[in-house]
Amino acid sequence: EEGDASTLLGEAKGPNVLFSSTMTANFPLKLQVDKDHPFVSAISKITPSPDWITGFHDFSPIKDGYWYESFEIATFPFDVGTDSGKTYKSENIPTQPFSPIFELSPASISRDSPVFLKNNIVRPIGLYKFSIVKTCKQVKICKRHSSSREEL
Repeated sequence: EEGDASTLLGEAKGPNVLFSSTMTANFPLKLQVDKDHPFVSAISKITPSPDWITGFHDFSPIKDGYWYESFEIATFPFDVGTDSGKTYKSENIPTQPFSPIFELSPASISRDSPVFLKNNIVRPIGLYKFSIVKTCKQVKICKRHSSSREEL
């Protein structure tokens, strides 16, 4: 909630884990995926906010043995369950006990600040874009793919 990522960093260690505390809207980042490490996950805190995040997990950029040449993943807002604030400007209202992480829905978003709603539908708030910049000769490439909500 305060932006401290030490717990997350302590749990997410490994040669293919990348972390940046200065990531902005257009932050280029290189990562490696291969047949032994084919999944991509990302998480980002929405700032300022009570305890909102966005992200995705375990997306595999492979279909039928072919790697996507490029792909995009739209992400939606989630509530981490540590603060009961309902708007960007909410006072710190710790949730006791913490509640499970949940995806924000029209029913859970405050009518006082319907920032994520459009026509009573929660809209994507993030878009992660990926493209292959280097391959080995044996990699099979398929054409562009955009993920849909159902695939996430």
